[in-house]
Amino acid sequence: MRSWTMRLGLAAVLLGGAISQTHGQTLDGDELAHRSGGYDAGAVRWTLDKNGYVGTYFTLDEAGPVTIKVDALGTTNDATLPMMGIAVADQLATFEVGTSLAEYGQSYELPAGTYFVRTELSNHSGPGSRTLSVDGLTIEGASSISNTSNRTVNEANALAMADSYIENFRQGSATAALPGAAPGSNVTVRMRRNEFNFGTYVTGFSADPWVGDLSPGETATDRARYQEFVPQYFNMLVPSNMGKWQPTENSEGSPQMGNVDAILDFAADHNMAFRQHNLAWGHQQPWWVNNLIDDALAGDPQAKADLRQAVIDRIAYYVGDGDNDQHDGDRARQYEELDVINELLREKTYYDIFGDQGVAEIYKLTKDAVDAAGADTLLMTNEYNLFNFAGNPLTGGSDHYANWYREHIETLNNQGFGQVVTGVGIQAQTNPAPDGSPTSGQNHNPSRMNQVLQNMSILGMPITLTEFSVPSEAFGVETTPERAAEVYTETLRMMFGTAQARSMLIWEEWPPNSTNQTTIVDENWDLTVVGEAFVALMEQWTTDEQLLTVGPDGMIEIAGFYGEYEVVIDGETFVIDHLKGVETHSLVTADFLPGDFNTDGVVDAADFTVWRDSLGQTGLIAYSGADSNGDGEVTLADYDYWVSNFGMSLSTPQTSAPEPGSVVLFAWSLFISAPRGQRRKWRPACVSARL
Repeated sequence: MRSWTMRLGLAAVLLGGAISQTHGQTLDGDELAHRSGGYDAGAVRWTLDKNGYVGTYFTLDEAGPVTIKVDALGTTNDATLPMMGIAVADQLATFEVGTSLAEYGQSYELPAGTYFVRTELSNHSGPGSRTLSVDGLTIEGASSISNTSNRTVNEANALAMADSYIENFRQGSATAALPGAAPGSNVTVRMRRNEFNFGTYVTGFSADPWVGDLSPGETATDRARYQEFVPQYFNMLVPSNMGKWQPTENSEGSPQMGNVDAILDFAADHNMAFRQHNLAWGHQQPWWVNNLIDDALAGDPQAKADLRQAVIDRIAYYVGDGDNDQHDGDRARQYEELDVINELLREKTYYDIFGDQGVAEIYKLTKDAVDAAGADTLLMTNEYNLFNFAGNPLTGGSDHYANWYREHIETLNNQGFGQVVTGVGIQAQTNPAPDGSPTSGQNHNPSRMNQVLQNMSILGMPITLTEFSVPSEAFGVETTPERAAEVYTETLRMMFGTAQARSMLIWEEWPPNSTNQTTIVDENWDLTVVGEAFVALMEQWTTDEQLLTVGPDGMIEIAGFYGEYEVVIDGETFVIDHLKGVETHSLVTADFLPGDFNTDGVVDAADFTVWRDSLGQTGLIAYSGADSNGDGEVTLADYDYWVSNFGMSLSTPQTSAPEPGSVVLFAWSLFISAPRGQRRKWRPACVSARL
């Protein structure tokens, strides 16, 4: 039975199916409209018999607390209880669920907006051995709940959820201390790149037409226009073909990575990230590899062993250290993401030869090489037809949540090698046909995107939309520019608005190759309708230049989208990473004078008073207040700087801090008889974040 308290006159409710309430509404487990799998267990119960989730949308008109409670019980065939998670935005609370029905809950402090609550079963040690049954989901504090299977309503809900996440969780503020900067000094803060990767590909088999060195005065060529446009609006590059096996080792034992290196150099010169595609695939391989594959598929064990060794040899020059290629380790450290085996299940060559165990070993060997190179590259799977069709490539059955893909990754990570897959790659050569067309059940659908993204998020790994494009025609229906722009912007919003998502790469042609009404630019490099919509979002998600003033406490407040920023003061430029969870930065300027605790430009007796009254403080921003050595605390070591530089001003040389001596003992005697205050930075307990 449902139970809720109505609030009359509430203006803001979700679209159809919304119920306004103040205290709480309980939805029965078998009523929840969003269910990745499981079965109706009778009465009010829904049972997840393998990893997956149930959930619903809700809104919050004003910022405040929301409490989510789940009535649940579990089963297990060993000593390990099932693990349940309650996820909202980027906050995840986890619980071990017992075998008797009980209530599990978590409170979240949330900004106003639209949210999706995901109650998940996550058995990372292997599927099938534990179950989770949900009898009810209660949301207290929400303004309204939308629990419906209506596609139109859920598309609007999904986009509203994404927009809320972008507004509230993709940006924030931080304090920066500028030791040595005079109060009132002007500071310019500029965004250099977004933390999220908005990328595109470098097409073809040669890098020179795109990223090759420009000739003097070369401005109007397609190469020059590409090098001007792409770094302006993108911050990640991926080779479409140049990283594949055939172009990089057509002759066995003679790797040729020059084109990849050219793209790496261009990316580094333009502060762009790099995504590598791909170590192995069922296509575009050298003739000698194809021969091994044919024989291995025919059952030749020696060919299988030789193919395995060929993959190991490729890993050595493609990723790791230790062979004759002296650049491989450096190269690996520039790979933010790497497709290890591309389209493993839909192009099943390597899967049919090696199976789960052998494929997992290839990922393990790649991970070993990445670790040896000192890199932190994400090792990713990469499959297509997840958002549009999501058909299971192993069974052929329809699966709108793409459970098969999540289960495939879980299987690889449970082969005894540890977690070898560390990122989830999703391709989306989307079907832009409008609703009502013959294929409208499989066309672009933000609601289905959220279904799949929520399901992949159970893995707890970063998610990348690796290859996105909008065809000019799909299933006999021509794509209008307006429809293409709509699909573009909705997909960008859904990816940027998903907590686990980290990258999205555009997979389309650039002039002089074929362009059309669904690409970003036309043959003259003028923005199309799609391009105008794309650029508008990129500009919206780029923080404007900030002109700030150093406060009396030597601080400035930085606010904007998370990413890399440059801070300019008095001709000095600092680069900082403004990231979620990083609340403070310390930028030591050239005018920093250790011991000048009141920042008046002179180390004198007044500074001793500041130190004395601050002694014992902890949790400070480095170099702020009376912290001269940048350890975030005020101790006797900071007093040593005051002693060493006493009488100094910004116009006189500074000395290093001496070893503590009798003068410190004298200061200590002054201190113990003097009044003093202590400030400790208090952090409330919070829900664990998964990002």
